[in-house]
Amino acid sequence: MHLSIEINNYLIEGLVDTGASMSVMAAAVVRELGLMHLVFGSETYKTASGTVTQALGRIGEVPIKVGGVQCNMTFMIVDTDSYDVLLGFDLLIKIGAIIDVEQGLIQVKRGPSTDVEVLPLTMVNLMQRSNSKIDVYDGNSAMKRVIGKLNVEDGSSS
Repeated sequence: MHLSIEINNYLIEGLVDTGASMSVMAAAVVRELGLMHLVFGSETYKTASGTVTQALGRIGEVPIKVGGVQCNMTFMIVDTDSYDVLLGFDLLIKIGAIIDVEQGLIQVKRGPSTDVEVLPLTMVNLMQRSNSKIDVYDGNSAMKRVIGKLNVEDGSSS
């Protein structure tokens, strides 16, 4: 499952991993977003396969937007090309996610007594919903699954 998130004026398709306790970002993406100077510390972590690996560090208090919900997230930074952003259980809790696997939807609760926004999990549905042109990077970019850089003035993608 994938979920679109906005980080530093980029719309990025993140891989949702309900088994990951913490959200993770690839170092190449951190560099492309211009956030490498915010990475601190170094630590080891255990992958799903049981392998113990060294992380490059963490980046904290990264402002992100998911389906209209804005929050700050901490990401572990790893050197990988398997994904750009892995969205873990920490993010799902923070946005109040309800996952409907059968329907292929993630609902994001905005708070008490408010409507629930349904986010499509496919690029086709996302593009139909936006009614705007979305450029997908051609693979030369570090962010292979980036949907596009957002125009800061009007919020549209370019």
